[in-house]
Amino acid sequence: MSITITKNDNNYINFNLQSNNKYLLTTAYANSLRRILLTSIKSFGFKYIPYKHTDNYIIINENTSINYHNDKLSKRLSLLTLNTSGIKILILLYLVQTNNLNEINLQNLKTNLKINNVKKYLEYINFKINIINNTNTNKFITTNMIDIYIGDKILNEYDTNILTDTHYQFLDSFNKEYLIGHLKSNDINTFTELIKQLIFNHIKVDNLEINDKLYPTKYYPKFLTELNSNEKLMLSMTLTTGVGSSNTTYDVVSTISYNFEKDYELINMNLKDITKEVDEKLKKLGYDTSRWDNPENFVITNELIYNRNEIPNLELRELVKEKDLLIQRYNIYDSYRVYKTNDNNIPAQFNFEYKYEGVVENKRLLYKGLKELNRQINNFKNLFNDINHIPYKDNHITVVYSEILEDAVDIYIEKSTHTVMNLINDYLYYLIVNNNNTYYTAYMRTHKLSDKYLLRVITNNYKEDIISVCNYLNTLTNELMANL
Repeated sequence: MSITITKNDNNYINFNLQSNNKYLLTTAYANSLRRILLTSIKSFGFKYIPYKHTDNYIIINENTSINYHNDKLSKRLSLLTLNTSGIKILILLYLVQTNNLNEINLQNLKTNLKINNVKKYLEYINFKINIINNTNTNKFITTNMIDIYIGDKILNEYDTNILTDTHYQFLDSFNKEYLIGHLKSNDINTFTELIKQLIFNHIKVDNLEINDKLYPTKYYPKFLTELNSNEKLMLSMTLTTGVGSSNTTYDVVSTISYNFEKDYELINMNLKDITKEVDEKLKKLGYDTSRWDNPENFVITNELIYNRNEIPNLELRELVKEKDLLIQRYNIYDSYRVYKTNDNNIPAQFNFEYKYEGVVENKRLLYKGLKELNRQINNFKNLFNDINHIPYKDNHITVVYSEILEDAVDIYIEKSTHTVMNLINDYLYYLIVNNNNTYYTAYMRTHKLSDKYLLRVITNNYKEDIISVCNYLNTLTNELMANL
């Protein structure tokens, strides 16, 4: 069992999951991890709730812009992706400033700075924009114009003299030497500029050329709004925490997908069968087939079309065109169905791709995803701890003998998700049910508007089997985490 990052370019990230003979890795597991990364990783954000102004997460005191009204601007601000390390550095600076570090040390620093543990400090980290456009031209407002306040003081005025060697050890644990080095040299202005770049995920552009003008490689801030001459914008924002399933404010990835590792050996065999007849005709005409040396990657290009049209023999030209189309159509419409499988005819490797939002570093994001998946599996397993008889009912689970299917047990789970239910059901099938023709497992959502699920099983000991499946999944996930 392994997890490997194959590409990390701060834009699209690729990694793959590979199964082995020790553990079974199914499509349900890959899909659960995909759903976790998309919806269940905690992060910071500026939450905007239209028409509900009591929460005061985004407060627009004055906005005279005719380009972006308050609602549109608030939505843009709520969709900013914020880097968690940058926010935690600000919180640490606040704790130093207020002499509120208590018993924090290097060993427990990460625990104390977990998102759940720092929520109480978020009201003391504020972000403000106070700008009046006194020029005669339009002014673009970007994320580098957001002022950061720690307590009631702007970050540019932070007193770096209060930082001790112990504090710098804390800060160095974030592995942001390019950033912390400016604190050590009392260059608070550069530090402020760089931490804005980190928190708001400024976009790095390499040698951008527009209208024959070359812009140098640098990090560019994100556009927020535009002020005409004499217009003003006054607002303040307070951080909140959450997950993507509750609000897109907290998304850590924007898109994520996976596919199966293709079996190129089998693909080439299939292509030979498909093109067998036309190949025989091409051989009789003595045509050089180097055009299709790598048929599994063949794509018709303008150059290939031009070369084909240059063939003087009309019959040969049509045969080349026919083979081109046969191969390309197969590669587009059918080759994705031909993938490497294991002994259970399950895909042997899952190739993931997702759009990185800069919230946390890539490996850390995958670790968080696997850890959250483990947590949800454990929560499901713990539902069965106190069940010793049927029928059974508490606030989270109901277990009764099924009135629909003989010998079956109906298990109703309150407030669950497809992420967990599909995973448990899938592994119950492959590890338990598949080995006995009299066993059975299936699940369903009781109503499309409900978060209540029904798991119906027939096994020798449903409780023991479910717990064993959960333990199996925990061990599998732990091994993947250890490989990161």
